[in-house]
Amino acid sequence: MKTKTYEIGENRVLTYNKKKEVITICDKKTGKEAVFTPARWASFRLYMDEVDDQLNSLSQDRDVAYCAHYGGGWHVSVNTSCRCVDLRKWYVPFGKTERKPTRTGIALRLCSSRQSSIYNATTQTLSTTWRSFSLIHKTK
Repeated sequence: MKTKTYEIGENRVLTYNKKKEVITICDKKTGKEAVFTPARWASFRLYMDEVDDQLNSLSQDRDVAYCAHYGGGWHVSVNTSCRCVDLRKWYVPFGKTERKPTRTGIALRLCSSRQSSIYNATTQTLSTTWRSFSLIHKTK
């Protein structure tokens, strides 16, 4: 089997394509998605503790404005105005210095209980999938 699909929430799926070596998080209704290559996932993992800290601050009603680049124009952001973890491509317009978000990406909603958030389900599924992926590649 070259593709595995995991349900990670209402209308949300995580697809692992072994042949292309990518994981895609997709909203089935809107088609919005975020794509992780192995290198991008490794980079994203470096920020997971910081994202968790920001989510804890958000759950304690503190102001949050966090954004980190994890590769290929992709950023993870958490902020007070939109209670979600946003995985999105950003760009710098020609002649400008400030980056802007594109429409390419997906927002992982947070529930009142962090344990049942789509973000948590996604990162747990990704960790398990990439662990398997790493083991497969080491045996080649």
